[in-house]
Parts: sequence; C-alpha cells; structure tokens
Amino acid sequence: MPSNTPLIDRLKRLSWLSRSQLNRITNSARMIELKRGQAIYRERERAAAVYIILCGQAVLAMVEARRRALLTVVGPGDVVGISALISNGPRPFRCETLSECRLAVLESEVFREVLLSEPGTFDQALGAVFGRWSGLLRRYALFMSLNARGRVALALLELAERFGVSDQRGRLLPFALSHSMIGEMVGASRQHVTMQLVEFEREKSVLREHRRMVVVPEKLRLALS
Repeated sequence: MPSNTPLIDRLKRLSWLSRSQLNRITNSARMIELKRGQAIYRERERAAAVYIILCGQAVLAMVEARRRALLTVVGPGDVVGISALISNGPRPFRCETLSECRLAVLESEVFREVLLSEPGTFDQALGAVFGRWSGLLRRYALFMSLNARGRVALALLELAERFGVSDQRGRLLPFALSHSMIGEMVGASRQHVTMQLVEFEREKSVLREHRRMVVVPEKLRLALS
C-alpha cells in the first residue's frame, strides 16, 4: 500500500487540521477501498469508528420499517460515522458507497484525541464535522415550501454545486444517480421523479451523458421560483 500522506494532503476540506494532526491521522488510520453499492456501515451496528472519505462519493440514509430516506451525499474530505464520537451505541443511519470509494478508518477515541489536541483548531473541527447537519435542517425547512418539481430541482442544484465538474454545458455530476435515489432525497416516487426529469430535459435545464447528468444551474433555478 502506497504512503497515505500525499492523498490526505490533497484534501482541501481537511484544511482545518494542522500538520501534526494530519500526521496523527495518517499514522493511525486504516485504509479501505469499496466498490459502488457497498455498505460503509449499517444502521444499528455498534459505532466504534469514524470514516474520512478520501475519494469517491457515498450516501447517508435512514432506514425505518422498510422505508428509506436518503439524507445527503458526501464526498472527499467529509467525515461520516460521527455518532461514534458521542456514543458507542447503535448507529442511527446507514452509509453506502455511490461510487468506488477509498476511506480512512479511525477509531473514535483516536479521532477525539486529534480534535482535542490543539485548541486553536477545535472550533473549525466542530464546524467541519458537525456543520453538515445544520445545512440539512435548512434544506428540509426549505423543502416544506416547495412542490415536488422544486424539491427535485433543489436536490440537483445542491449536488451540482457540491460535486459537479465544470462543463461547457453546465455542471456534470461525476456519478450515476438513479431516479429512485432522487426520490428518496426529496420524498417523491420514482415515477414522479422520472416525469420531472423528462420536463427538465425538455427545458434543457438537465442534459444526459450516458448514465450521468449535466445540470444547467441558471435554467434549473427557474424551477425554484
């Protein structure tokens, strides 16, 4: 296995860590590689470790009584499994890979020590690790004021902003996203999502490139008005 340091050094979203903290993570973490569709962790399993996504994308989902709600998509630099920092009880969510992923796995006790080791970075660390949840709350508050068309548009715009690759046509999503997954993100059926995407394609606000999508933000934002 090649050295982990160059890969971790490239993670801009870990810029809140000092060099000594990065070195501690590099020396303590175990690297794993997973294919698309594999579980990083499952709901109700014991929370003993946190995971830093080094490359690829994954989804956080809540599964309850055979119903599944997709909470968010995470990518390089994101820390998942953070319930382990609070308790070693059962995990409340499931995390699955959306593409091939490489992750650093760190025991929760070690990660807590890294966060607490330098007071100067502690506030930034808290924001980076837990800040995603305030964004989720804001999004779902906004969802309440939107119809299904607006919710699909908002979800695609967020994914394009976070993960999209600049393209002369718009923002290319670097992973395939099924209509069912979008439905799980916005609380709509797969059939309804398909209908909305057909409309967006007709309006040229979403384009197809094989199994991936190109989002045209300036056009798609019109669906929010």
